[in-house]
Amino acid sequence: MNYVTYVNSLIRKEIKKYNNLICYGQNITLGSCLGGLTRNIDEKLKNKVINSTNSEYSMTGMGFGLAIDGTNAIYFHKQQDFTLLGMDHFVHTWNALSINNLKAGYTIFSIVVDNG
Repeated sequence: MNYVTYVNSLIRKEIKKYNNLICYGQNITLGSCLGGLTRNIDEKLKNKVINSTNSEYSMTGMGFGLAIDGTNAIYFHKQQDFTLLGMDHFVHTWNALSINNLKAGYTIFSIVVDNG
């Protein structure tokens, strides 16, 4: 087993524990599946997986919206340099929400680059 396959197996094992989870990001179950890290995460999964468009600002905000709604979310982030495109949400949206109790978790799983 190589490193990517091992990490992929850990991700798949962990997300199968949840009933109320949306995994989303660009090409997470298509194409390279983020270099193989997200391959088959939708296999026998009771949660929802969304292959989204290339709109990092919207996808970053979507996770906060899901957490407010009570839905756990994992945003699989295709490239670390896209983090800057969602930075406004990390600062301003989080500050606006931090006084409220979020009802669910929001994780951003970021890789350096999806090189296929």
